[in-house]
Amino acid sequence: MDACVRLLAIVHARDQYPLLWPDDAITWLSPRGIIAAWVAERNGSVLGHVALHHPGRDGGGVEWLESLGLCPSQIAWISRLFVDPAARRRGLGSYLLNAALRHASRLGLRAALEVVETDRDAIALYERYGWIRVQSRAWILPSGAKTLVHSYLAPAEPAEK
Repeated sequence: MDACVRLLAIVHARDQYPLLWPDDAITWLSPRGIIAAWVAERNGSVLGHVALHHPGRDGGGVEWLESLGLCPSQIAWISRLFVDPAARRRGLGSYLLNAALRHASRLGLRAALEVVETDRDAIALYERYGWIRVQSRAWILPSGAKTLVHSYLAPAEPAEK
């Protein structure tokens, strides 16, 4: 976990992900309701991370799911997806996303996630995989600044890229 926290700090400094640094990064990386998590590593160095958990935990809203006629118990929430900036453009983000999607599928769950508008590379990745943007809403930060949060639902049949 310490290696994941160190990498998260690097990603946060470069990309502002997460947008707000958590009070306890270890707890943030392993939210309540976690189903599974994966790391990508090479030669003992952690290069990326992703988690899968139940919706409604740690920021994942469920209202938009219900508006689509989906029960939260049918959904697996993908979160905490980040890759070392020095290791990007090698398919690690896709690899981690696919691991989480395959696991959700094996459990009979459909994946969903939320992403802030400034995470353009993440948005491009999700849309390349056919994720469906179902909602965008304003999020007011503690500073009073506003950003948009986009809610995405994985395609019913995930496409491998």
